[in-house]
Amino acid sequence: MLALAAETMAQWPVARGRMLARIAGLCGRTPQALGEAAVARRYGYEAGLLSLGAWKSDPERAILRHCARVAREIPLIGFYLQPAVGVGC
Repeated sequence: MLALAAETMAQWPVARGRMLARIAGLCGRTPQALGEAAVARRYGYEAGLLSLGAWKSDPERAILRHCARVAREIPLIGFYLQPAVGVGC
């Protein structure tokens, strides 16, 4: 999926001098998120949106360690996913 999206973005003309930022969605516990981040970097993504749905029962300190570890692989962009949207992966 990330490869197809990267190929599609590479074909878009740059409109009015604007550049595209490639941001990949990342989810799961740390090993899964790290794997997804590595794939995203391989396909030229500049940042990741990290879902914390898999961490909903964990203490804040553990979540922060997870975020810091994934951020060493790829820069993260923060966001808040409302519970009404779903728990993600």
